[in-house]
Amino acid sequence: MKPAVRTKGGARRYTDQDFAKLQQILLLKYLGFSLSDIREMTIGSGDAQFLLNSLQIQKRLAEERLEEMKNVIAAIDSTSQALKSNQQVDWSKMLNLIHLTSMNQSLSMQYKNATNISARIRLHRDYSVNKEGWFPWLFSNLHLKPGMKVLELGAGNGALWSQNIDKVPTGVTVVLSDISERMLADAVDKVITEVNPDVIIHCAAWTAVDMAEDDDKVAAVRKVNVGGTQNIANVAKKLDVPMVYLSTDYVFDGQGTKPWEPDFKGYKPLNVYGETKLGGEKAVSDTLDKYFIVRIAWVFGINGHNLIKTMLKVGANHDEVKVVDDQIGTPTYTFDLARLLVDMIETDKYGYYHATNSELPVAEGDHDANGTKTGYISWYDFTKEIYRQAGYDTKVTPVTTAEYGLSKAVRPFNSRLDKSKLVDNGFKPLPV
Repeated sequence: MKPAVRTKGGARRYTDQDFAKLQQILLLKYLGFSLSDIREMTIGSGDAQFLLNSLQIQKRLAEERLEEMKNVIAAIDSTSQALKSNQQVDWSKMLNLIHLTSMNQSLSMQYKNATNISARIRLHRDYSVNKEGWFPWLFSNLHLKPGMKVLELGAGNGALWSQNIDKVPTGVTVVLSDISERMLADAVDKVITEVNPDVIIHCAAWTAVDMAEDDDKVAAVRKVNVGGTQNIANVAKKLDVPMVYLSTDYVFDGQGTKPWEPDFKGYKPLNVYGETKLGGEKAVSDTLDKYFIVRIAWVFGINGHNLIKTMLKVGANHDEVKVVDDQIGTPTYTFDLARLLVDMIETDKYGYYHATNSELPVAEGDHDANGTKTGYISWYDFTKEIYRQAGYDTKVTPVTTAEYGLSKAVRPFNSRLDKSKLVDNGFKPLPV
């Protein structure tokens, strides 16, 4: 490493900045970079902010390396145990081990890409002839309109959106994608921090329940419902703001007839969707002290796909429809739910809650052992009421879940949710 000063006697003198560079060099060498690569990456890194950013990236990479090495050890142990006990080797795990041990080069490229992104942003900001700035200029040329859907590939640290967050039109949906999960976590942090919210309401999720069961989708579902939630919870903790997480009755096993209580911990999800939503719940509750975990069921509203829209479309084109009558619960109207969430975030009554609409005016409903109507209904009951209010004369035939078939994901029979905790804490339950 070149010294800051050479004395006439030939002695080399180094400054604190030189030792900071040395730290970078040693760590980058440990991570597997060549000396020529390291020279390019550390040149000009005496800048304090540049050094700080570099150290933060190095820390994240070291954490990734540690996690990957744990996975390598686990794969080696599993294969070794199979060989020792003369069991058949799981070749899928062996391939996974080969993949894990080849991650070193990929890890280095991630770091280079992250460094280059930061460097490019600095160059555009400090030396561009266009004084407007690269990301403001780029955003102004996107010509976004309300309701548009945007997918950004290679989003990096999300700077395009964090620098223009106040200019995004109403109803625009933006999906950020990048090969580096750490970069996506950084993008989440950057965008939310730029907004500086008083509270974070996390409604986004992978909700395609059947598709979540596909082998090639499980990892993606887990990244969205668990990993994405963890990233958001981390930012909420950093900003010290409450977080609202919308979850589902699918975290339970759906058996019996007793309504599930919000603080019951006997979780037994039946499918990937339920498992990953439970993972999201744990990410929130393990990370934060100030949180509302609100479980809902059978959601419907003006926007998005839901049973009402589906059944109206089907009923308009068929004389008869078959609907399951052995899955019991109550629907949740998004408008009523939104009003409840507004009431919640104005308090500090944190914890787990259940929130669905109450006793719907249906022709046939769920009854307790004494024959008293409880307000819980089946999908069959719900569909009959939809057609009654729409003026359809479509015949609705009740069938069991087994008779209906079709679904790849196991559905819960019991989606009854106990909402008494809302009243106990002074909240107004969702209306009929």
